[in-house]
Amino acid sequence: LIIRYLSETYGVDPDARLSAGDRALALAWRRTIEEHYHQAFEHQLFFGRGGAERLQQFASTMPPVVRSIAPAIMLRQFRNQLWARGVGRHVEADIIAMGQSDLDAASVFLGDRPYFLGDQPTNIDACAFGFLGVTVYVEGDNPLFRHAASLPNLMAYTERMRARYFPETR
Repeated sequence: LIIRYLSETYGVDPDARLSAGDRALALAWRRTIEEHYHQAFEHQLFFGRGGAERLQQFASTMPPVVRSIAPAIMLRQFRNQLWARGVGRHVEADIIAMGQSDLDAASVFLGDRPYFLGDQPTNIDACAFGFLGVTVYVEGDNPLFRHAASLPNLMAYTERMRARYFPETR
């Protein structure tokens, strides 16, 4: 919805050069990332190694009156959402394996191309970088995040996107 709004408001379509087949492929990848990988990532972000510390760090930015109760409420909400969506019904090892499979598939699909669908970024790159960036730059020793960092082409892709769109963070 955000991308559609920006495209309609500013008249820019990063996917204009894509064929109908490439648009279909981009949609499938976007849904894989947003609907499946996101769940494995979220599980590991909050329930995996370092999750409690990340949640406490986030809560520390809140007003004092909310700070003590927010983590418990947030964890309950995340747990309920992951359960309702299905991934939360599995054991942690399986959730990690699912996320790693998504990362492996993305790595194979990206191959040696600079962007997911060629030489220029498209909407799928905005989505992919949104998740891969936080995956590889999150602090902590987590098997899912470590796996992403072990895939050279995904790391190079993430660095390329970061340098292009967020040069001030380098």
